[in-house]
Amino acid sequence: MDPLRIRLADDLQQVLDGTLSLEQVLSPDHSLSYGEAIKDCYADLHHFWSDADIRAKDPWYKKMQESEMRKLILLLRNGGRPERIRKITFLSYSED
Repeated sequence: MDPLRIRLADDLQQVLDGTLSLEQVLSPDHSLSYGEAIKDCYADLHHFWSDADIRAKDPWYKKMQESEMRKLILLLRNGGRPERIRKITFLSYSED
């Protein structure tokens, strides 16, 4: 298990739990601490972050994006391949 991936997964879980902001995770100082672990999902996490207003208005969109975040967290924890991680775009449900 890659400890940097586990750390990123733990921090993303805190984002879902509301105890850490995604803005903090994506900040330059913080995101550098994840090393290569964040490389395959950094841009898509920005997409999730920028869609907060849509999630607040659209229950379906919120459910979809949070489901995708949970998939990403599991992939990071379980050693998911980079190409699978890159399929989590937060635009729609990804393939399982």
